[in-house]
Amino acid sequence: MDDQHGWDHILEITPPQNNILPADLQTHLISCFAQIKTTRGKKAETTVKLSNAVKAAKSPLPSFVFLFHYNKTGKPVLYGKHIWKDEIRNYLKRARQAGDAPLYKKTVTVKFTAADRLSCNPVDWVLAVLATCGGDAYTLEKRKHVDSVGYETETHTGNFELGPLKSHADVVMHEIGLLADLPVTSFKLFDTRFGIKASTPLQELTDGRVRFTHEGRPVTVKLRSSNGDEIELPGLAWAPSMIPLEHPEFRIRVKAGHIDIVTEPGNIDNHQTVQLNVQFDLQEERPFIEQAGLLALTNWSSFGPVSVSVEVAQGQLFGATINLDAPLEAWAKECWVCAQYFLNILGSDRCKTTSIALLDFHRFMRDYFALASIQDSNSIRFEGLFESEMAEFSKLVGYSYGQFGDWTFGAIHEFEVVSQSQEGKKFTVYLTKPEITHKFVFARPLAQSVDHIARDFQSFLARQAVPVATFDDGDLFEWGRSNKSNGTVAIQVHDPLGSA
Repeated sequence: MDDQHGWDHILEITPPQNNILPADLQTHLISCFAQIKTTRGKKAETTVKLSNAVKAAKSPLPSFVFLFHYNKTGKPVLYGKHIWKDEIRNYLKRARQAGDAPLYKKTVTVKFTAADRLSCNPVDWVLAVLATCGGDAYTLEKRKHVDSVGYETETHTGNFELGPLKSHADVVMHEIGLLADLPVTSFKLFDTRFGIKASTPLQELTDGRVRFTHEGRPVTVKLRSSNGDEIELPGLAWAPSMIPLEHPEFRIRVKAGHIDIVTEPGNIDNHQTVQLNVQFDLQEERPFIEQAGLLALTNWSSFGPVSVSVEVAQGQLFGATINLDAPLEAWAKECWVCAQYFLNILGSDRCKTTSIALLDFHRFMRDYFALASIQDSNSIRFEGLFESEMAEFSKLVGYSYGQFGDWTFGAIHEFEVVSQSQEGKKFTVYLTKPEITHKFVFARPLAQSVDHIARDFQSFLARQAVPVATFDDGDLFEWGRSNKSNGTVAIQVHDPLGSA
């Protein structure tokens, strides 16, 4: 039979009916394409024109091939093959490989195995097959496969000619995201399926502009001050793909928040000269870790060049030195003092997911500035006038609390006493740099964290084996706020061997 124009039969199958349901709610009629073949050959196989194989693959209806294979005695054995995902992939790939050649002049071989031999009513077999291939959603399942198969790795291929260009630097700057687009004199876009490009372009332009989008590679950017302080920032790196590494115009770009660096590839052992661009908007909300990175660079640059190390999991990509040639403004210095406090309390990961504008942070941090300044100090001298003689103590301790974004926190601070003295009413004590001996951070209401840290602090006091002192019952946050307004403070000494 010549199957150039269609399949042999359209099967219409009425599924088993439910006598309880009215006629309009009964299961609908199932239509299928079918070809019936016969062979007396040694193998249970037959051929179908590629044109009809593609028609079966793309049709929303189910398609089947039945084969009567006659053995030597002339007795037929019936086989059935459902044209499903493997066959669809094969037929569509063959069609793409055929190019512009007529499909009806080509054939595909349909092979049957013992698993395809039918021992039941063919109608029952068809219904069982359809039930396992999506059932009522058969058409959707098939269409989804037909539309996606062969496009797993790539979907389109483009040919283009760039120009006119000033230099190769235009290509480099575009690929690393610093030039919006490039001019083209010719552009052709081809559908690509099974890795095979179509012969006719889907789209063709003779003049225009083209834009390529490159996703940056995640990197870690470490800033280090001349004093040895460090901060780690998450960043992205870009490098051109159309220009070879050895080309003199080749550049690498690294962006970490507000900090944007462009450099040449070089020896990682030598710090390289880079092009630095820093842009920020005081009212723009950004992850706090990015705002902290800007504040760190701004403050550290006032002391000298800042070292940069760009790293991935496998090692360092390059090192460089950068410097902001701008005066350090008072607001930036104050914000950096508080930023260090919150970085220490919250940790880097929470600072990556909590966003705030610099202007809002400047307002917000005022209540924490006194506490953050003390925490940032290398040593502290405290002087005050007291009516009575101050008992000796070994440590000054206190607790802090607060809220930053969705996080509330509590911390216990400890200052070791270096020396203390009292001349008349004047009391002087020298303290070491404070340490945070205990802290917690939770996403919960502030009142709960305040109660939590107050209880923890009382337990902490009870465990002390040496005399310790507190400001205002140990509430350093409240002390820092009240001290700005009235300058008064109460000191209590807690002696484990006596009364407070």
